[in-house]
Amino acid sequence: MILIEELLSLDAIFASLKARSRRHAFETMIARLAESHALDRARALELLWEREKLGSTATGGGIALPHALVEGIDGALGCFARLDKPIGFDAPDDRPVDLLFLLLVDTAHGAQHARTIAHISLVMSQKPLQTALRRTKSRDEIFDLLTSFEHKATRS
Repeated sequence: MILIEELLSLDAIFASLKARSRRHAFETMIARLAESHALDRARALELLWEREKLGSTATGGGIALPHALVEGIDGALGCFARLDKPIGFDAPDDRPVDLLFLLLVDTAHGAQHARTIAHISLVMSQKPLQTALRRTKSRDEIFDLLTSFEHKATRS
């Protein structure tokens, strides 16, 4: 399992992302990751979209955890976005999504992929964290919230 503090940098956090659709959110988040990492943007987007076609990565409660295995990246990359307006995501509860945690993992680390998604899901499922993420205004606060709630979740 890879910890959130290892996946996420401040530059990979959107405090208020304006996205018209799932695809637009993915494109914007991947573009941000590509600014500081070797990443084939078109391939990463294609792989995320292929995964979404298998079934929505929305977990309910306004949360989505889009993810894909991508060959050639360095380990794992994360990007978090709080959307300025929720978007449809074919969620199991039909609720639109406003909190996204995108994860890309190198194919060589595929075994860690499922464990990391499960870990992020556990952290993101905490209602007090969701409430706090929806109220905060800065990338620093978002990072601090995610990592502090991650520590609480791993101690439980």
